[in-house]
Amino acid sequence: MSGSISSVLCVHPSSTNKHYTVVNDTTVELKGDESRRVVVDDVLEKATGAAVWNSVGEHALQAVSTGKQVVVFVSGSTGSGKTQIVRGNAENLNDGLIICVLEAVARVGESTLCLVRVHNDTVQDLFTNADNLKLKQEEGGTVVVNGATIMRVNSVDEGVQHIKSCFSRWKDIFTSNPSVEANSFLVAFLKCNGGGCITVLESCGTEGFLNISGSITPEILTETEKKNKNFSHLSELWVEGATNADSKALNFRETKLGQIIQPGLSAAMEHNGYAVHVVCVDDINGSMEEAEYMISYSGACVKQEALRTVSEYKEIIAKLEENIEENKKSLDILQESTKVAENAALTLQQEFSRKLMDLQERSNKMNSSLEEEKIEHQKTFVNFAKVYEQKLLELRGNREGEAERIRNLEKNAPLQVTMEIKKMKENILLEHNQYMKNLQESINTVTKEINAIKDRIETRKNSLERKKLEEVNALKPIKPLEEEVMKLRIALKASSGRNRESGLTPDEIEKNRLLWSTRDELDDLVSDLEQLAEDSLRLEGVLKVGAGRPEDKSDSDESLEIVHETREQRAEKMMKEKAKEEAEQRQAEEERRYNLEWKHFQETIRRDAFLTDLLNKVINYLGYGTNCTVVTPDGLQRKFIYLQNGSTEIGLLKHDVDKGKVPLGKDPEIVYPISNIKAIHLGQHSTTFQMHLCTIRGRTDPSREDIPSDMEEVNIANIHRYYYRSLSIQFTEEKGFLDFIADTETDFEGWVSALYQITGKRPIWGKRLFIDLAPGFESLSSLERDFCEINHILPMEYLRSKEAILENNRRSLVTLYDIRRICRIDLHHSQKLQECWTKQRWLTQRHLNYFKYQEYADNLADQSDKSLDDDEEEEEEEEEEEDD
Repeated sequence: MSGSISSVLCVHPSSTNKHYTVVNDTTVELKGDESRRVVVDDVLEKATGAAVWNSVGEHALQAVSTGKQVVVFVSGSTGSGKTQIVRGNAENLNDGLIICVLEAVARVGESTLCLVRVHNDTVQDLFTNADNLKLKQEEGGTVVVNGATIMRVNSVDEGVQHIKSCFSRWKDIFTSNPSVEANSFLVAFLKCNGGGCITVLESCGTEGFLNISGSITPEILTETEKKNKNFSHLSELWVEGATNADSKALNFRETKLGQIIQPGLSAAMEHNGYAVHVVCVDDINGSMEEAEYMISYSGACVKQEALRTVSEYKEIIAKLEENIEENKKSLDILQESTKVAENAALTLQQEFSRKLMDLQERSNKMNSSLEEEKIEHQKTFVNFAKVYEQKLLELRGNREGEAERIRNLEKNAPLQVTMEIKKMKENILLEHNQYMKNLQESINTVTKEINAIKDRIETRKNSLERKKLEEVNALKPIKPLEEEVMKLRIALKASSGRNRESGLTPDEIEKNRLLWSTRDELDDLVSDLEQLAEDSLRLEGVLKVGAGRPEDKSDSDESLEIVHETREQRAEKMMKEKAKEEAEQRQAEEERRYNLEWKHFQETIRRDAFLTDLLNKVINYLGYGTNCTVVTPDGLQRKFIYLQNGSTEIGLLKHDVDKGKVPLGKDPEIVYPISNIKAIHLGQHSTTFQMHLCTIRGRTDPSREDIPSDMEEVNIANIHRYYYRSLSIQFTEEKGFLDFIADTETDFEGWVSALYQITGKRPIWGKRLFIDLAPGFESLSSLERDFCEINHILPMEYLRSKEAILENNRRSLVTLYDIRRICRIDLHHSQKLQECWTKQRWLTQRHLNYFKYQEYADNLADQSDKSLDDDEEEEEEEEEEEDD
């Protein structure tokens, strides 16, 4: 037999065996004038599809699980029971061969199903009734039907329903047009995900041998087979496949059915696949010649039956007798040679016995000497073993002590580190308290001096109160200059508050913040002193110009005098008081606005420091490591990925660990230097990802909002659902790409943010997002549409973020932390939004922070401190959640 080709002979359940006799499981004897026996791989009496699958299923599943092709061809004359074997009976479809194959393949893993009808080289889909379909051979030899429906089978019940619907369409076709059934083949493709394909073919009924007497001549056989071109071609292929060693010599392209069985039959001939020919036979409806033909044909399909008549047996017997006579002559010559050889052997045996005695004596002497040496060596070995055991015990004790010390160190190391950190915090707190105590004492001293000065000035102020009217006239030229000085002072404060952080790192800003706060309080005290000094200078100026008159009476005497004022004087006095009140209100409003802006600025600095701390925590978290699924050309592998050596390398472990745990010893399987990273690609667009995605049939790309479960098992069939957790890191050296899928969205955001923070390489998506049909698309400008497509942001999500940040936000300062918190999107896309709005001049950069272009002067004056306090409480709650 050529290759892995099997032939199974199935006897119809209602057969009476009047034309043949089943001898055993592999032999059938034909009844007639010249009885003969036919040998096949398996003979099944009253067979069903389940019995056929029990016979060949083990070999078929073994071939499919290793990615090989399997073809099962069921043929037979009309009424021989092939339809019942392939499809089952009306009472129980589960006995059919197709459903048995489906159940076996579904148990291995996810599978696909395709059913077509071939009629005179015309291929028709039984799911949609689409016809004139084309055949195509893919890489690896798999034949597919272009345009045919490929149904994904998630369970056996679902697959059975699909098969029943196809059988119903098959019946409808032949009911409407009975003539097409005579030459129609049923073909089923059942493919195991990640493995090979099982192709099941059910042939049409062959032409019978009615009213033919005597033996079957080649002319009659040729004339009968011409009536069914497709069956004749397939019959020729199976016989040639069993006898021919060259699979390329077969003419598979003569018919479409030949092209369909090509992968399985040619691979079986080369022992790279498995092919089964199931021949159905019946002796009730057919004649003796028809049964003889089908049985002989089943034997020819495995080349285990080649003799057809007794005369052929006699010819072979005669040849065997001639060979026996020739062998007898050779046997006489061999007998004479054997006698000579026996005499020579006897002489050699005697000589060998003599030499054996000598060797035996020498062996006894050597054994005695060896026994003495053995005793001596045993004594030496016993002494050495005692010394070795003593040293081994000492070494084992030292090792156990060292191991115990290391275990204690591992247990107590975190506690020691915690205690050291606690001590450091206590020392820092003591230093800070001492510094604050000294500072408070200095402030108290200065405050006492200021209070003393205030008391002295207040006394003098009371004595000069009566001279105010005359002083006003003298101070008219000075008033505009005072207002100008006040404006310059406010501008100077705002400028100093905004610019003193220029050029400083976040750590230096945090370190100097307390000093700046103290300095501001001292500046306020100095400002009060300056104001008092200005008041003193004003009074001295008034005295110099002689605006007042010398005091020759006491205050108590003057208070008793009645001051007589004219109407014009009273009006002028009221106007002056009103102008003074308005000036004081304007000054208070400017100070209030300045205080609110300064409070916003301080909150911005705090949020920016929190964001920096958050990035550092993410990098520390990735130093502990996370589980992931690494995508390789060989398939998917569960790995543990982490940062090491001060976040300069990426390490991979061979296995994953439980959630929330860290491996005890990190011995990386592969190490990737971060300095060699060339680019960071988001999504599934590397060569390895695309290779696996091409194997998935009928897949649908996931929606931007389709987020799979964190705990769902990743496999090749559902890898496309994890598009928004996939990451490809491209390196400059031979290592190429590191493709992996993060277990959670948090891990994905952490790796993207950390790699951008460490390397400065901007992560980019492999393709644009199609948003033309998404809600809110019409509301975007052309620039905004390009931005959403490139960065994979939905229009409604973008518009919601734009409204929250640029229109409804009540703060004058906007940072990356604000965009992330308010818009509720990840850090990477938050930074993309910030860059987009800055590019469009909706935001403008000021040092480390971002200011809005919108005019906030009027709005800030109307806002209350309560709204800001509410925002701060909300932010503190969210920061606590993020820390957790």
